Amino acid sequence: MRWLERLAPMLAVVVLPLSPIDACAQSGPKAARIEFVVTDNEARAGPIVEAFRTGMREFGHVEGESYVLKMHYAEGQVDRIPQLVQSALERRPDVLVAGNFIAARVAKEATRTIPIVGASCGLEVLVDTLPRPGGNLTGVTCQSVDLAAKQLQLLREAVPSAQRLAVLSDPSSPYGHLTLSGLRAAAEQLGVQLIEVPVRHLSEYGGAMATIRGSGAQAVFIAPDTELFARRRELMLSLRTNRLPTIGFFRDFADVGALMSYSANRSERFHRLAWYADRILKGAKPGELPIDQPTRFELVINLGTARELGITLPSTLLLRADQLIQ
Repeated sequence: MRWLERLAPMLAVVVLPLSPIDACAQSGPKAARIEFVVTDNEARAGPIVEAFRTGMREFGHVEGESYVLKMHYAEGQVDRIPQLVQSALERRPDVLVAGNFIAARVAKEATRTIPIVGASCGLEVLVDTLPRPGGNLTGVTCQSVDLAAKQLQLLREAVPSAQRLAVLSDPSSPYGHLTLSGLRAAAEQLGVQLIEVPVRHLSEYGGAMATIRGSGAQAVFIAPDTELFARRRELMLSLRTNRLPTIGFFRDFADVGALMSYSANRSERFHRLAWYADRILKGAKPGELPIDQPTRFELVINLGTARELGITLPSTLLLRADQLIQ
């Protein structure tokens, strides 16, 4: 039996603490970090955030396991967006999702390494080309320049008597300037007089509405702009009070009282962002992923607003509508 006693120390199991590298290997892959900056508050942004989450699930990503999503809500206060972007970048995410043009621009100016995926009109002015954006930014645009002429045609079809059209836009915005260029060309062809009303900040809204009232405008076109989008409820309340038929660039305007909207579906664009996030998390470079341009657009008409304004819409227009809001 003494030979067993001599062998026992040789058979003893020595338990050593795991090194940090071994511990990481046993804990599995690290969850990717995605930071998401949006204009609205949590309730209003809910549909687009859920659209993104749905897209991520379709690509096999499980929130809380393969990725962690951190939301940054501007609560409709556009001045907060740069601060939110900075806060998101300080967390060194694997992907930053920019839900508006300001977030995309600020992020691109702040970092050349963190991948940025944006869903916004005007992304084209922040990149080299749409097919090959270069740098660290890609995503989905909304074809603001191409759509402006079509939107103007639809508004004229709904209100054929409107000869003077007020355009609310931010001329200092690069893509706002492009939208105005497209509208000017379309207005000339349609024989419509454009009344350009600049709005660069919330403080200018009062003067803008006074300009519209004094101009004799018979209808209003709201150009794509982060500030205008954030204040859409207050804006539409004022325009409806002044009995002005309005076309908004996104269906969110029709939801809150605009006569109509014609644009790519916003939730579909954010659903598409999941494709970009998935590719980037698998090693793709943002600058090599083409910026997507939507090919399907929806016409939304608010019949309640039409009745309130005493507008009888042609049946040909109503039949083409994707949705009628009662």
